Amino acid sequence: PLFTTIGFSIDSFEPDTLLTMGRKTSTGDYLSEERFQEICRKIKEVNPNCKLKVNSVVTSLNQQEELCSILNELPINKWKIIKMRVFTNDSFDNSDIQITDEEYQEFVERNIRDCTLEQKGDSEKDSDLYRSKQGMQIVIEKDVQGAYIIIDANGYLIDNSVGTSHEILIDCKTERFQEGFKKLSLDKELYFSRYK
Repeated sequence: PLFTTIGFSIDSFEPDTLLTMGRKTSTGDYLSEERFQEICRKIKEVNPNCKLKVNSVVTSLNQQEELCSILNELPINKWKIIKMRVFTNDSFDNSDIQITDEEYQEFVERNIRDCTLEQKGDSEKDSDLYRSKQGMQIVIEKDVQGAYIIIDANGYLIDNSVGTSHEILIDCKTERFQEGFKKLSLDKELYFSRYK
């Protein structure tokens, strides 16, 4: 069986930015633009019907970058532009790389200016949906609060619907997922709208 969709988190192709973000291996290697192009083409070669999706989170580290022209040359079906959400938990705090709504909007406008053919959304709810000249769907997702089912690196199901911290609901390694899911504050309408 083959995958129907493969998703990537691509916030930058700039080596210095990737290293600052920690997007590197223990030996300092990172995913270059050339390597990502190769991966995308290989996936389509093996499975031409597989859809490719990219999520990019905009922070102060990458807000000046222009990703659309790179992604638009690849067989990407959907590119989601997400505004970074401030998150604090124990010793972790990413508030030093947050951006304003205006900075996020500047990133969006700069990136879609030359890539988009038309705005596709007819209603206010889906007015942030565009399509590039090459057919790539571009989704502007400023608020992701309560819109994801998140299992962190430790195997915890977490709820990100309130404030800037995540609430641990269950340990998926030892507890039944269904019990944790009942406690999850999920915006189901927003969640399902992401897969239309």
